[in-house]
Amino acid sequence: MRSIRLELAREDQAVLQTGTYFALHEDCTPSVLISTGLELEEQQAGLGVHATDNQEGKTLQRSNTLQWRIKTWVKMQELYMPFLAALRASEGSVSNNVPTAPEAIKLWLPSHLSRTMPCDTHLQAIEWKLRYGQAHDALCSLRSNLRAQTAILKYKDQHLRGQGANTQAWNMLKSIEARIKAAAITYEHAHKSLIVLAPRVNQTHSRWHSSLQPLDRADIRSMTDLLWGESEGTRKLSWIWSMRGAASNEMDNDNTLKEWCKARARAMHWAEEVGLLKEEMQRIQQFFEWDVQRWDERGLGNALQDADEHEGQMAYAKCQAVLR
Repeated sequence: MRSIRLELAREDQAVLQTGTYFALHEDCTPSVLISTGLELEEQQAGLGVHATDNQEGKTLQRSNTLQWRIKTWVKMQELYMPFLAALRASEGSVSNNVPTAPEAIKLWLPSHLSRTMPCDTHLQAIEWKLRYGQAHDALCSLRSNLRAQTAILKYKDQHLRGQGANTQAWNMLKSIEARIKAAAITYEHAHKSLIVLAPRVNQTHSRWHSSLQPLDRADIRSMTDLLWGESEGTRKLSWIWSMRGAASNEMDNDNTLKEWCKARARAMHWAEEVGLLKEEMQRIQQFFEWDVQRWDERGLGNALQDADEHEGQMAYAKCQAVLR
């Protein structure tokens, strides 16, 4: 997200220097408008995630601040999307007379609008770029918290003893689990927005689908977790660990490279085992075919011996050949 915001700021600077600057407010460019909208959306989602009785005052204060920020942002948004004023008035989403919880206020970003509603394609393109970055950031957070969860579980099993230490570890794991859930929800929302915006900004045939896939519950697992029915030899990495971009800036900072190398070594080892097994079975079959021929030759034996003895020798040899 930071790199995309920097890219958008440079684009604003370029059009400002060329005199083709498209901004209806001196303090709020289209890129700032959409970027702020995404920030408000994340604050709406996380407003009550960690709320407890002891944090009620802080939660209320954050709620009031968020409501004030949304009202200020809505005024800027209606400069660029004036038709939203009538839409909000009809729904009563932002009204001084009807109080609405800040997390329930619809922001009506371009991805929230139907195709029949008028919306500047420039705003849609900006949101698509930011959603793309948001999805990658959410996956980065998801992987980071999954690694932290695995590390804490290993440390807990190996080193922690006593109720106090284990309770503290479980509280930390609950906090990490909440962050994993929040990252997954953020990614799912960003992915849905990308699907909606892709045909509108001519990104249908781009390769973003290869790196940003639908996220299922089974995909949210660490490198060492096994699915039901899997074994060490048949284990498959979740796509969130093997996607393009997962190794760009994370593998040098933690054990991801080590785990990836282990997974690759296991895959190569089992592929070698399969090759050796196929070769072994082929040689066994060739040996039996050779042994059949050997018993057939034994069955012929010496034709000058007693007839009954010769018949018994042929019968025994034939039996052994059939078994082979």
